[in-house]
Amino acid sequence: MPRWSVVAFLARDPRRQSGRQMLVEQAIAIDPNDAQAFALSAVSHTFGAHMGWEDAATASPIARQAALSAVRADGADPWAHLALACAYAYMGMIESLAAFEAALRLNPNFSLAQGYYGLALSWVRRSRDGAEAVSRLEGLRRAGLD
Repeated sequence: MPRWSVVAFLARDPRRQSGRQMLVEQAIAIDPNDAQAFALSAVSHTFGAHMGWEDAATASPIARQAALSAVRADGADPWAHLALACAYAYMGMIESLAAFEAALRLNPNFSLAQGYYGLALSWVRRSRDGAEAVSRLEGLRRAGLD
């Protein structure tokens, strides 16, 4: 994601996260075809639900819709597919695996997607596949591609 740093964007407290989410919503209002802004919105809502700052029942469908908008805006953006995978995973949907795989097809060196994919595989009792995904992640890290 060249224009956004997700790690830097995601705040460590709910007030900052809420403020940053408002900035992303403004970016979407300015450019309703900005796949990266939609993807960041989706990841932000999923993260907020994970941290307990947002109600998961409310945040998850918002994240899913934002992620679907990101994929529609730019189906070749691996971050859009990662956002969809995260939303689906948080909602307990098996479709998350296909979305993680799409992100990794688009960018095989996408370490964040590789790590989350390994975790998601373990959630569906595919621990051997999950361990292989984590092994690929470690290879990316050793190569300096994380």
